[in-house]
Amino acid sequence: MVIKTTIKLIILGLIPFLFFQTAIIFAAEIRDVQGRITNQSRNNSGGSDLSVTLHVFKQDESLETFTGNTDSLGQFSLQKVPMSENNRYMISTIYQTIEYAKEVPLQEFEDSLKLSVFDTTESLKALSIDSHLWFIKDVDPKARHIVINEIVMVNNEENLVFAPNLRDPSKMNFLRFSLPIGFSDLHLETDIGRDNVLDVGTGFGMTSPIPPGMHQIIFTYTVPYEKDQLTMTRRFLQEIDILQVLFPANQGSMFSPNLEEVESAIIGDINYSTWAAQNIQAGSTVVVNLTNLSEPSFAQMLFSGVRATKYLTIAIPLTLGLILFFTLITISIRPFSRALGKLSTPNEQPLNNLESNSSLLYDIAYLDSTFGLNNMSENQYLDLRSRLMTFLVLRLEKQELLYSSLYENE
Repeated sequence: MVIKTTIKLIILGLIPFLFFQTAIIFAAEIRDVQGRITNQSRNNSGGSDLSVTLHVFKQDESLETFTGNTDSLGQFSLQKVPMSENNRYMISTIYQTIEYAKEVPLQEFEDSLKLSVFDTTESLKALSIDSHLWFIKDVDPKARHIVINEIVMVNNEENLVFAPNLRDPSKMNFLRFSLPIGFSDLHLETDIGRDNVLDVGTGFGMTSPIPPGMHQIIFTYTVPYEKDQLTMTRRFLQEIDILQVLFPANQGSMFSPNLEEVESAIIGDINYSTWAAQNIQAGSTVVVNLTNLSEPSFAQMLFSGVRATKYLTIAIPLTLGLILFFTLITISIRPFSRALGKLSTPNEQPLNNLESNSSLLYDIAYLDSTFGLNNMSENQYLDLRSRLMTFLVLRLEKQELLYSSLYENE
């Protein structure tokens, strides 16, 4: 009984203490946040009369938003913000139509928050391209195309944000990149906004604002080639400090009249031919010639991609009809097989090889179906089909002469 009474007293004594500690913890989770917007383009002057937004992303996927305005010194205050390690915090503002935002770690709330803004410029001279790597990655003989990666390092050395002018057509300055003729499957990755990309016919343009500092642009695309060679002509619209072109040495040969061959590079276990040039001027054209590219084998020709599917519904039924027709002929002339066998001459097989005829027709049918299923180019298809049909016609003409001779002998 004494023990039970003692436990009750301890519990009753702890309740006020636990309540007090919980209240302190709960109070510590709510805090007023102080911060300042600084204009870095004006000798660290404050950004005045700006609206500041703090988004709080909670663990339960709910969102809470807090807003405030800056004073003449660029300072702002946000009231009763919940603090938790499980939350994510994003602060943002808009200055001269440009949105500035950054994620804020929890520990940064211990001091005054800081967010920088910049004045803008529409001049492309604010940007420079420190390096441009043209990486010819892979040659696919089956598809007859080349996969190319390019990595561009763009540097904004000014204390201004480059903001493209899209209002006046006569002054539409934005970052542009030309690509080889026939390019397709363009994919882009960058830290300056990959959503604002324009198709400019010969390549693409980027209309996102570019803040001061170094930025990386990575894009991948494919280019088709004919036979075993490809000539790519590129016009570079901005100055480039260093241009490098890499090509796998085991997949062909490379030459460029505008670049100089330098020491080869080994990436992974592949040896790459390397060509380079410095100080590429804006508007310069660079030509890259690729030769001795891998060509598809005969099997790959039968199963490689094609453009025309329209022949599928015509060619296959027609060929199957021919097979049925010649099958009927085979059945009707079977009684003459012995007589035809006697017409064989030394070192020569019987010309009436009906199984060969059927084989040729099946080959033609298979060829037509392969072409109809987008597995062969039209030129390859027409060339192979012409050969097979020639063999078949010659064989039938010889058989017709034999039949005529047989009837005359009877």
